[in-house]
Amino acid sequence: MRRLPIVTLLLTVLTMSFRCEPDPPYNRGRWFVENQTGQTIVLKIPRYSIEEKYHFSDHTLAFWEYVYITGHHFEIGEELRFEYVFGLWGNVGKDSAFEVYSIDGTLLKKWIRSDDELSGKQFFNESSWDMDRSEFDDEYPHIDILWTFHITEEDIIQ
Repeated sequence: MRRLPIVTLLLTVLTMSFRCEPDPPYNRGRWFVENQTGQTIVLKIPRYSIEEKYHFSDHTLAFWEYVYITGHHFEIGEELRFEYVFGLWGNVGKDSAFEVYSIDGTLLKKWIRSDDELSGKQFFNESSWDMDRSEFDDEYPHIDILWTFHITEEDIIQ
């Protein structure tokens, strides 16, 4: 009977001496779309399915709501690039479009990927997105980057 407490104590000490290592640190990139239009909108975000069939992912956003559209973990030291968002969507093609509809189904705005170099605000152009980069210098230093695309009332005026 006296051995049980001693064995338990020894096992506890041995277990504590083998510290479990957490997952290796990583950097993170996340992409969001925010509704600043003053009305409820429906977003149709391009995606490819496993069968390589083109389809849209629909999101309904009230005024001032935002939606997380995708994210990716990056190895420490790996360059965090905006373009990864398209790979995460299944390498959407140049004919892909990001569409904004009113709640009654009226098309309000359509950004086409092949137009990404045109002047003005373009969904598929990094310069039209806000980037917030946060660096954390704690036990596991890492970088967190948020890209946000703001859809405004000016964007949807026809």
